[in-house]
Amino acid sequence: MPAVDPTLGLTPEGVLASRLRHGENRVTRPPGRTVFDILKHALAERTLIVLMAAAVLALGVEVLRGYLVAGYTPHLIDGFAILLAVAIASFVTTINEARAEKKFRSLEDLERDHPVRVIRGGIPSSIPSSELVVGDVVVLDLGDRVPADGELTDEPQRACVDAAGLSVDQSTLTGESEPVRKGQGDLALLGSTVVTEGSGRMVVTAVGAKTEMGRQMERLLGATPTRTPLEDRLAALANRMGAFGAISALLTFLALLGSSIARDQLELSLDLSTGSKVLELAIVAITVLVVAVPEGLPLAVTISLSYSVVRMAKDRALVKRLSACETMGAATVVCTDKTGTLTENQMSITQVWVPHLGGFDARDAQALPAEVRARIAEIARLDSTVLVSKAGRDVRALGNPTEAALLVFLEKLEVDATDAEVVGRFGFTSERKRMSTLASIGGQLQLLLKGAPEVVMDRCVGAELAEATRIAEAMAARGERTLALARRVVSEDLRNAGAEELERDLELVAVVAIRDPLRSEVHKAIADCKRAGVEVKVLTGDHRAIAESIARDLSLVEDGDEILEGSDLRELDDVAFDQRLPRLRVVARSTPTDKLRLVQRLVARGEVVAVTGDGTNDAAALDAADVGFAMGIRGTAVARDAADVILLDDDFSTLVKAIAWGRTIFENVQKFLLFQLTVNVVAVGTAFLAAVLGFGVPLNTVQLLWVNLIMDTLAALALATEPPTQKALDRPPHGRVEPLLSRPMIVQIAATGTFMISVLVVAMETSLFIPPEATHAEKLTFVFNAFVLMQLANELNARSPRLDRSVLDGLGRSWVFGVVIFATLVLQVMIVEFGGVVFRTTPLSWSLWLRSFGLGASVLAFGFCLRWAGRAAAKRAVP
Repeated sequence: MPAVDPTLGLTPEGVLASRLRHGENRVTRPPGRTVFDILKHALAERTLIVLMAAAVLALGVEVLRGYLVAGYTPHLIDGFAILLAVAIASFVTTINEARAEKKFRSLEDLERDHPVRVIRGGIPSSIPSSELVVGDVVVLDLGDRVPADGELTDEPQRACVDAAGLSVDQSTLTGESEPVRKGQGDLALLGSTVVTEGSGRMVVTAVGAKTEMGRQMERLLGATPTRTPLEDRLAALANRMGAFGAISALLTFLALLGSSIARDQLELSLDLSTGSKVLELAIVAITVLVVAVPEGLPLAVTISLSYSVVRMAKDRALVKRLSACETMGAATVVCTDKTGTLTENQMSITQVWVPHLGGFDARDAQALPAEVRARIAEIARLDSTVLVSKAGRDVRALGNPTEAALLVFLEKLEVDATDAEVVGRFGFTSERKRMSTLASIGGQLQLLLKGAPEVVMDRCVGAELAEATRIAEAMAARGERTLALARRVVSEDLRNAGAEELERDLELVAVVAIRDPLRSEVHKAIADCKRAGVEVKVLTGDHRAIAESIARDLSLVEDGDEILEGSDLRELDDVAFDQRLPRLRVVARSTPTDKLRLVQRLVARGEVVAVTGDGTNDAAALDAADVGFAMGIRGTAVARDAADVILLDDDFSTLVKAIAWGRTIFENVQKFLLFQLTVNVVAVGTAFLAAVLGFGVPLNTVQLLWVNLIMDTLAALALATEPPTQKALDRPPHGRVEPLLSRPMIVQIAATGTFMISVLVVAMETSLFIPPEATHAEKLTFVFNAFVLMQLANELNARSPRLDRSVLDGLGRSWVFGVVIFATLVLQVMIVEFGGVVFRTTPLSWSLWLRSFGLGASVLAFGFCLRWAGRAAAKRAVP
């Protein structure tokens, strides 16, 4: 172990020298996908493989025909255009996925780089784990993740449990299921293990790749990423659409073949010319198949998730598991802690009550008698695992906020430190609700204890305990947290005694009131949850009176609602528990076991449950919930590892923002699905009807690929990146099993698709939109142009998958949407006016352009009428 004074730690010069010699505390991870890997994966898509094969075959036949037939000029444009479309689609997909990969990796780095408490130059501070160096003195407490390999010090500050060291969970490295006790003979700690009992100081002996975890990580080849549930559902939908496309392609090919034969455009012979013509029809049919398969859906999900998780991180919510993005939008119940989540977690002592002396205002600490101040100071200083950092007059405590409030108050007491030595410590747990320290003070052995008043006073003796209980309840009724302080002089023969024997016959020193104000945004966040149909249940270890005061302040409790204590719930069987659940709003004096049972019963009732947690014992509830939110500041390593999302600011309002993002992700995917399936239905339907009616091929291969591969990719970018609006919380949760294709979406796809197909068929078969004198090339170009402009208009309609919402809601906040629409329109104009060689178009007159825009506008008008009818039907359905 490096020769470092564990009370002082490294100097700034020592930190720099150690970093230069031993390196940084960064573990090499399995490499992410390179751009080449992503491109290779994109080109491996079945639809693109089919297109590339068709392009190569078409080019081969044309080259062969040009070689064998004298005077024949090979038509190579279609083949090269298909390859170009494939290249563009692959390039855009690769760029988007590469950006998503980079964003996910940066967020992963943010989650891994957790804060660590260290002592440098004798001053406690908090630094990112990546800044640790060999020789650093790290302060560890219950629930902390060990940030690097190291050894425990032999200093008395290494607080012990039952005077016998601390325990760590090494299962992540060794597979051992039982915690390992550390002490004499085994002082080594390994990085990534978790402190499950006790606390102490560790001197770092190895960092980064030289740690045991680093060596194991270097041996990893990287796990195959799993798909989210939403991606699985989309893949299943794509398979069904693929079957629909295969049938449509076959029917289209047969219709085109029959029409060509009937119109004497194709002779039934075995020569190369006939084969080339049949191949051309087959390529059109293959393109219909490609158009029918919504291969843009995975890209839309990737873009939506990557965009959302980055924006959520800016909103202080760090997503660890992508599936949580989808689930949290469906949340119906939120089970939340109070302290630090609904409140500021900046506690300060407001009042001190002393037996026989009465109450004192904490702002005038010097009014307390000197003996009382000395005893409070001894408990605050010695019975604590919190570090105090001083910068001038600024005093900052690092650790448990209740203990921190007591230590900050210690500075006001202005009591000189006594000669004392910590002998042993019995740590605080949610079950014990107390913490005690055995210390030798001035040569006298004393037990110093603090904890919940009802627990502490059960172990005290004296005449004023009833009054103390009344005072504590009055403090709690004002919404203040209460803490009782007690002491006992212990004989030497009890030096090695256990907690139960030592923690009795205590003398009550004081009862203190601690206030933690509500966060400024929490009232609005609770109101947003009510508006969104999300029920909020609060669980707290505080006294019932405190919990009720907070709940009523937040308007969480209404007539008929219940506030129970954890002990009340533990007396109920599951049937009785379930009967109380709908009215239950607050659980006071709750334990992690109570939280776990509440989550399990809610899930069993079919609720989609989100839960917050910060402690090691909350891990089970975080894991059992549909979405677990861990606290990024107060949360232990165990809680953060078990969670799906980390609230970097520990704020309840951030959780509500995450719910809005979850709903928006689901709706954005629905928007793109609505847009692309309408495109697919119209393209396939138009191609088939044109073939049946003998019109020929209204949209050639290159035009169809422009619509399907390029326009859809741009649409995915436009529709999948829309941020949440206030209306995201104006409706009930979509629930656990709401289908991707809702009934209103199916109605829109069927109605709008039928309308557009009808318009295009009328354009092909009549002179209603196209003058009789127009050439066949102008007719084909007009149909193609009208088709694209109608899809662009429908992209605006697709912003509202619900018939009761305006397509203009939040449009001003989505600048990407406007840019994509404008860029697509510019490209379409260039294709029609200047892309004739590749796209087989001819320039259109202003009259035909205006008619094309008119048909596009008609889709907007149709969508408006459809939503108006939907709203009218919804109003009639309300009794």
